[in-house]
Amino acid sequence: MWNNHINNKFIIPVCLIGVVFMALWLRLDAAGWSLPFRFHPDEWKYVSGAARCLDGEWNPNYFRNPPGFSYASALWYPLWLRIGPPVRTPEWLGIDPMRLRPSTDPITTFHYRPFDLVLGSRVLSAMFGAGTVILVFLLAKELSHHRVGLIAAAMTAVSFANVRESHFAVNDAAMTFFLTLALGWGMRGMRLDSLRWFYMASAVSGVAVAFKYNAFPATAALLLVWLLRSLRKGILKSHAGKVFAELAIAAVLAMVGFLLICPFPVLDAETFFEEMGKLSNAARSGWPGQEKIWSGWLFLKSLFISEGVFTVCLSFVGIAMLARKKMWEWLLFPACYLALIFVHPLYFMRFSLPALPWFSLAAAFCVFSLSQRIESCYMKITLPTLLVVLCLIEPLVKDLRSNFLFKQEDSRITCLKWLRGQPANGFIAADLYAVPIPYRGMAEPWNTSLDPRVVVIDQIPSSQMPELQRALNAPAAYVAVSAFAVFPGYLDETYRQRREALKRFAGSDNPVQVFSVFQTDQTGVNDSEESADVEDTYSTVRRLWERKCNGPGIEIYQVMNGN
Repeated sequence: MWNNHINNKFIIPVCLIGVVFMALWLRLDAAGWSLPFRFHPDEWKYVSGAARCLDGEWNPNYFRNPPGFSYASALWYPLWLRIGPPVRTPEWLGIDPMRLRPSTDPITTFHYRPFDLVLGSRVLSAMFGAGTVILVFLLAKELSHHRVGLIAAAMTAVSFANVRESHFAVNDAAMTFFLTLALGWGMRGMRLDSLRWFYMASAVSGVAVAFKYNAFPATAALLLVWLLRSLRKGILKSHAGKVFAELAIAAVLAMVGFLLICPFPVLDAETFFEEMGKLSNAARSGWPGQEKIWSGWLFLKSLFISEGVFTVCLSFVGIAMLARKKMWEWLLFPACYLALIFVHPLYFMRFSLPALPWFSLAAAFCVFSLSQRIESCYMKITLPTLLVVLCLIEPLVKDLRSNFLFKQEDSRITCLKWLRGQPANGFIAADLYAVPIPYRGMAEPWNTSLDPRVVVIDQIPSSQMPELQRALNAPAAYVAVSAFAVFPGYLDETYRQRREALKRFAGSDNPVQVFSVFQTDQTGVNDSEESADVEDTYSTVRRLWERKCNGPGIEIYQVMNGN
């Protein structure tokens, strides 16, 4: 027993440190994907908001996402600019090196090197993602045993969705971190029968909501957990008033936690509730390009994609075991969160992040419970090890593949490089996803197209395409059309109609150049008629986990009547 105690005392911490370092490496590897160019459509709202905070403007005037991650980034930037490597800018852009000198001042960096701040926020997101691994270990220890914690931590470390979303300077990984922390403290409060831990958990759940609104099921789950504890102990019948007073205090503390990070429902109520109205209207329908099926089915699909078949199957068995043992408190948050997903028409794969650790926890509980039923010492070690390895392989392979693809030069960069090398006398008409998106609100050249000849044509309806020449007051030399995503929702046209109109405008069906990250001979075109995946614009390639066709291509057509 003493030897077993010594082994546990040293081996478990060493293994956990190894798991956390692996998690951090997976999330930091390729963190600088495609920089200095801007591709992710959501990163800039958080990065620019953080920079404005350091310039004295803490009111984002945008609340369709809460400001928690921007504030965390603002606190992080001064340190990051002193310890982080500056992003390298390619020489072929021809930008004066004097304009690109790195600075430790966040505001100067915001104006002249905004991509350094983007990288800083991505690193912060990666650290939150890796930190969740530690919290899952501690949460699983509350459930059962430190071995359950180690298995659950390893599964969370390689979780494909968590690893992939941690590469982006957005709020999902940070929200998942605070949500998991709140629920871990809540479970500890229930186990220790401690009101202090319960109140702390409630306050942190409010902080999680201040990072992203879809964390609010955590607060609901905590209240239900405390209500269940009171029911089991018979306190609810004898001291109902006291129990409901405790629940009311917890709800108030959650609100206080939210308002400490996002005080604008009080300080700027008009803007806040106006933004809430816009968010409500936007959430009533799916995103353009989203598969037209139930969000619950999309979540199940995301679960299998992210965690792998073995982990999901074991998690279902683990959930059944928890239900059989009447450990309902461990199922309340997944139930609350899935209820939100099931009734919400809008779904992105990153919406699955808060629930994924709970499936890892259930799978780990299943593996540990099975090992406890085995009498053979050999099988007691061999079978759980085999099950864990099988659970880790699939998501780990996807992680490594995803990071490899992130490191490839994006097709839009290759396209821009090619266009800059052409001796075109006229303008180049390009849809939004054929060239890098400008950064907005800072000094040139990053706030404009990196080639002054490029004109974005997304707002021109197909019926008005012949008017393009007159609108530009110059002939268009090339048309660049991409297959990265469907066109913006305000266009009442299908993707195919738009492409056909552009081809007619160019006067040719034969592209002079095709760029695609998966094409080796550069001769074919991706003819898939499938609508864009909902996450297309959030990664460098489509369907990183199940590629069966060419990657997102950009076709270049030379306008027949151009110069």
